[in-house]
Order: sequence, then structure tokens, then C-alpha cells
Amino acid sequence: MQNKPTMQNNQLKIIMDIPDSLLLTVVEISKLKAIFKKRLGREPDVVVLPVLGFWGASFESEYIDEYIPQVAQPSNNENSIIKHDFSIIKHDLTTLMDLTRNQLPNAKIYLSLNMAFEFLQSEYTCTYDQYGQSSSQACIVNPSVNSLLKKFINEVVTKFKPDGIVLDLVDINPQSGDQKSKLVKINCFCSHCEKQLDPFDISKQDFIDSPNALNLVLQPTQTGVTFTSIDPKWKTDELIVASKSKKIYDENIVKDNETRWANKILSYARARSQVTANAIANLLKDVPSTVQKAVILDGSRFEWTSGTSPIAIKGIVNQVWTQVETFTEKPPEGVELYHYMFNRARYTLDSFFNILSDRNLISRANVNNAIYLKIREQALSRALKVIQANQLSLAGLNVAAENPLISGIVGVPLDPVENELLRKLLETYAPEVKIPDGSTLQLLKNLFATNPDNINLEE
Repeated sequence: MQNKPTMQNNQLKIIMDIPDSLLLTVVEISKLKAIFKKRLGREPDVVVLPVLGFWGASFESEYIDEYIPQVAQPSNNENSIIKHDFSIIKHDLTTLMDLTRNQLPNAKIYLSLNMAFEFLQSEYTCTYDQYGQSSSQACIVNPSVNSLLKKFINEVVTKFKPDGIVLDLVDINPQSGDQKSKLVKINCFCSHCEKQLDPFDISKQDFIDSPNALNLVLQPTQTGVTFTSIDPKWKTDELIVASKSKKIYDENIVKDNETRWANKILSYARARSQVTANAIANLLKDVPSTVQKAVILDGSRFEWTSGTSPIAIKGIVNQVWTQVETFTEKPPEGVELYHYMFNRARYTLDSFFNILSDRNLISRANVNNAIYLKIREQALSRALKVIQANQLSLAGLNVAAENPLISGIVGVPLDPVENELLRKLLETYAPEVKIPDGSTLQLLKNLFATNPDNINLEE
């Protein structure tokens, strides 16, 4: 493999990704630009504005309802009174694009779509696990969903003429599991996916009996499922070694099935990658070649939540945005690799904005306090994960510039030290939640304390 010359950080393309429209209601573009420049020493070459979020579009679309956030009020049973010392900014997408061009006249503008499509909330369009249980996400392989998304993308390109379209594929195929029974559920096995997977000799029946091949690469935990990142090009022994190194391999479960299971998993990864890639190809089929096409993946191999890999989408997109720690080979021809400076790319961010969107919606309805308490617990947990996952730094940029495989980096303009915008988001959309006082988490401060006995884990 021939390596390209090492780039200096001022030659590396940098992208400022604004992951959700809620963020743009508590801060101006100028402030986001200032945060980005402060952290990286440069203004972004590309700004990404959200055009489709968890609960709809950021403009009046012909196909999808517009989602207009509202300030949340605390639960009636909460004693605290929230006082907002800032104004909520409401911009339509046209205005936001004009403001971005005014603030960053030399930057390109990309528009991003969160592909979970949760606002449909329909049994007809959602994903299904191998046991026939539905989730809140829509299946992009479903022809009806795919057709609607394709029309929406074409509408966006025609109406706003962006320089690029970004598809956030993270968590479009959710997983879950039961730690006691070791049962693992994966998506999607709706009738449309089954039809597309059948020519590859993949059936949901392969993964129904417990244990099965999934137990070689996926393991239920208290909070979800841990996974082995795999490469569809691997041989069976490579997958087995990866399973053991991740400490997922359990001799009591695997017994004499390791080779057969490894073959089945690799066959599934290849098949699912191709089925997802075909759906993406159809979505972007009518987008002009002058418009850059990018996807966000959870990682740089086959991703269980996004159901595809950089290899499978060769010739479909121009750019892959992901964490690149497992990328050891040159990206496919015609595909540029961008390092996403956030742990698990958009996964943690999407979880945070999803819960804020949920809280924003239920604030408009008369619901009981138990729901608010649940939202408060989830929102705080996810906010703390966002703080810990953010990697926006000059050092990170300079490290990326030394990697000959990387064409650029993608960063999120949430200052990982001050956390001011996270606090504003919570005050506005989940006012029951309080981030610990101080510019950084008290727990992180305690971890660096001279006396570890002072650490209060309960806080």
C-alpha cells in the first residue's frame, strides 16, 4: 500500500458537525464557530446543519412534518423553579444557512439526516428483531420508508442546494439482550429484510435458538450489549481470535460450534452490509454528482448498529465519517476517511438528543410525574457520557494529521471543558436535570485528586 504524504493540521480538512437542531435553539452559529476555533485553532472547512432529526424536519417539507422545539416546563411535582437567562433562538433552515454563510463565507455547507426515523412510530415501517418484536426505528430497507426518504433527500437537494448530504446510520439496527439468559436480539428481520437476505442464505431462524452464532460476537450487559467489531473480509479463525480478545468467547456456550458459528456470522455481516448498501444507493441515486455524499458509522469495520461497512458502500458515497482506530488498510477507492472526534461517533450524541426530544414532546402533554423522573435519570446519564466522549482538541487534530489514511476530521462544537451548551440544553429541554456544579464534572475532578478516598461515587 502506498501512503500519501503526511498532512500538516492546516492542510487536513476539518468539519464542524452540528448534530441536532435543538442545539441551534440555545446558541448562535457565531458561538459555535468560536468554540470550534478555540479548540482546534482553525475555522471549519465544512459546516453540517441538521435537516432531519428524531421528530421531523427542520423546515416545512412536502413529505415530513416540521419539528419546532418548545421550552420545557418542570414537572408539577418539582419544587425547583427554572429561570432562563437566555433567549431561545428559532431559525428556519434557510435563515441558518444564510447565517452560516455570513459567519463562514469560505466554508461548504452539508445537511445531515438522522436515519433512525423514529417519528413514524408505525408497526408497518419499523424494524423487527428475529423474534418478531418491533422497535421505534424505521427500516430503511422497507420500500415505503426508502421511497419517502428518497423523495425527502431530493427535496432537500433541490430546495437548499447543499454542498453535501450526510446520512447518520448509527443505531438504525438496534440490539438488545438479556444478561441472565444470554439471549441476544438484533434487527432487522422485517419481511423486506428477510426477502433481501434470503439470496445470501441468511434467515432469522439462524439466530432464534439460544445460544446461537450471535453469542460468539455479542454479549448482553447490564446496560445493553457489548460487541466484537468484525471485518467481513476476515477468515473464521480471525473472528474467533477477535471474540476471545474481547472476552466475549465463552467456552461453556460455544463448545464445538466456533467454526460453524464464525462462518455464519461472517456470512451475515457480508449479506447485511450489502442489503444496507443497496438501500443507501437507492436513496442517493438521484443526488447530483456535484453534491458530496457522506455516511456516519459507529466504527470502521462492519457495524452491528448501522448494518454496513466502508467496503460495502464503495461507489455509493464519497466520504465515511467514523472512529478510525481499527482502520489499518487504505479506504476503498473513491472513498475518503474522516475521523469523527467523538467516542462511537454519533451514537452517544444521538442518545442524548433523542432523550431531549422525547422530553420536549411530553412537555406538551399532561403526563404523570413518573415519566419525568425517568427522563431526568436518563438525561443526566447521557449528558455525562457526552462530556466524557467528546474528543475535540488540538492534540487530536494533530494526531489525525499524522495518519496517512485520514482525509480529515469531524468535530462537534460542544466544549469538552466548559460544558456550557450542555447545561443550556438541559435547562431548556429537561429542566429537572442538573449537571453537577463547576465547569467540569466533580467526579472527574475527584479522579485526579491527591487522595482517592475522597471520591464520592454516588455523586
